[in-house]
Amino acid sequence: MYSSKAASQGRIKSDLCNGVGQSYRDLDGSCKIVGLDKPAVSVKELTSLIPISRTTIYEFMKSGDLKATKCGRRTLFLAADIADFLSRLQNGEVGR
Repeated sequence: MYSSKAASQGRIKSDLCNGVGQSYRDLDGSCKIVGLDKPAVSVKELTSLIPISRTTIYEFMKSGDLKATKCGRRTLFLAADIADFLSRLQNGEVGR
């Protein structure tokens, strides 16, 4: 389905993109999460996007459920990895 704002920005809006609600698929086929306009976010930024604590984020990282990328001393989460995590979380494939 097309949204006028999404269509004017060259995007196709969908209700589910890889199983993630509130997302859309760009014309290049990449999944974008509404509210996530950066290619990567920090732990602090991730806690404001997903209502889970820092400790829980680190537990998901340790278990391998949430992939993190290091850039120097910073821990970053790529948008694609966040979308994959949320999709698996919604499908019940991620647990504590």
